Amino acid sequence: MINELYLIALVATLCIEAPIVWFGYRKYVGSAARLVSVFLVANFFTHGLLWTVWDVLPDNYMVRVAGAEAAVWLIEAELYVRFFRGDPLRAVFLAALANALSVVLGLVGWWLAGPGGGGAAIMSLVGS
Repeated sequence: MINELYLIALVATLCIEAPIVWFGYRKYVGSAARLVSVFLVANFFTHGLLWTVWDVLPDNYMVRVAGAEAAVWLIEAELYVRFFRGDPLRAVFLAALANALSVVLGLVGWWLAGPGGGGAAIMSLVGS
């Protein structure tokens, strides 16, 4: 059975990152279907990979997030370069922007709605 939190995080990630990738590549990729397909494949792959290996990453939460997101960023950028055959700097920038926004909004959402709400979750994770 699929974890409910995984589905929430996946949908949120797709909703946050899709507009960034769309606006960054819409003029450079001939087909909207190709753009959407590559975006979905990249995100399904990296999101699934991240959630699969999350428990074996280092214990410190912020180190975990930073390392995992750096890996996701580089993998997605590589997939964009390979499948869109575009400028590597564009891919690196767009993947970084999309993932940074996704992480920030995800942490804010967890802070607002997570266990304890009102910031208790984030404060406990960073050790305050």
